[in-house]
Amino acid sequence: MRGRYSIASAVLLLKVIAVAVAIGVEIHAIFHLSCDFLRLLRASPQKYKPHLGSAETGLSFLNHSTV
Repeated sequence: MRGRYSIASAVLLLKVIAVAVAIGVEIHAIFHLSCDFLRLLRASPQKYKPHLGSAETGLSFLNHSTV
C-alpha cells in the first residue's frame, strides 16, 4: 500500500487546496469590504470622523482621497 500515490499527484492536490483557500479568502474579504464601504457612506460625520479625519461625509472622503 505504501507509495500508492505519486509525489506529483500530492503536489497537485495541495495546489488545488491552496487555490480553493485563496478563493475563499478573497470572497470573504470582498464581503467585508462591501459591508464596511456601505456603512461608511451612510455614516454620520460623528461616527466616522475619529477614524477618517476631517472629510465632511464618507462620499466626500472618497472624492478627495489622496491615496
